[in-house]
Amino acid sequence: DAMTRTASSRTNKCKHWLLLLTLLCGGLLASQLTLIGLAVPPDLTITNNDDLPRKPPDTTIVITSSLIPSHPSIRMINDTIISVRTHLLGLHPDTPFIIAIDGLKSSATDDDRRRYDEMVDNLHTTYTSALVLTKNASEGLTKNIQKSIGYVQTKYLYLVQHDLIFALDINHTAMVKTFEEYPGLMNVVRFNLRKNMFRFSDRRYPCFGENSPMNNVNGIHFTKTGHWSDNNQFSSKQYYIDLFRDHFTLAHQLTVPMEYRMTHVTAANCSYEGPWLYGRKRSGPWVIHLDGKRTTSYFGNMTNITVSGHY
Repeated sequence: DAMTRTASSRTNKCKHWLLLLTLLCGGLLASQLTLIGLAVPPDLTITNNDDLPRKPPDTTIVITSSLIPSHPSIRMINDTIISVRTHLLGLHPDTPFIIAIDGLKSSATDDDRRRYDEMVDNLHTTYTSALVLTKNASEGLTKNIQKSIGYVQTKYLYLVQHDLIFALDINHTAMVKTFEEYPGLMNVVRFNLRKNMFRFSDRRYPCFGENSPMNNVNGIHFTKTGHWSDNNQFSSKQYYIDLFRDHFTLAHQLTVPMEYRMTHVTAANCSYEGPWLYGRKRSGPWVIHLDGKRTTSYFGNMTNITVSGHY
């Protein structure tokens, strides 16, 4: 009823502002911290699901990264990991993390190389249980993702960009259950940077918001879209293996962002190839962009970001 929805909305907003306050307070202490930034437990233990039985993890967190102006500080990755630990509800306590760092461009300076090496050292020091992958040269996000998939040893994975933090709670348990129950319908779930609304760019995708059992299933909601994006997403390892095998057969296709190629694929077969947006229509935004490429120094200051998301 209306009262329940209001109480739920207030609870969600409190969670958002608590996360923002945590990041802001961390920023106020930035001058007193070392380059590794905000302290995060190095074992990466998930703490929001103490009642889960001890069984093998079903999911891996893959965080893609590259050299950005705020490095060698890893505070931005720290805050992204905090959002994973805070908002992905139902993750196994021993969920593995992979941090995949693209290599340096040929134009890299000596200072770039120094910052890159220090950033990698900071990650190894802080996240001792994570697998940190590096490359000798820049290959771009698509190849970075493709190579990272080979190291995943679980059935499912989240692809998370190092500057896209989760802003709302995600029912991981219910999402996995839905993938298990509807393998023919569930391909990939994207967490929208904006509200789940039809936009002008969606005009080429006739499947947006189409009726489906996935609109309301296992206590969660999904919205169909044809708009494929490299933003944070969830799917099976097999989905990505098949995606690269079927749609990235030419070398040059691996040199551009995946969404450039996949927009053509989904436009041709929207209902089948199009991803699902997590949440019902008009819900979100589910992630917040910290804009790593344009942020010269990052101290967790979120005061310019307004969170108005809802389920």
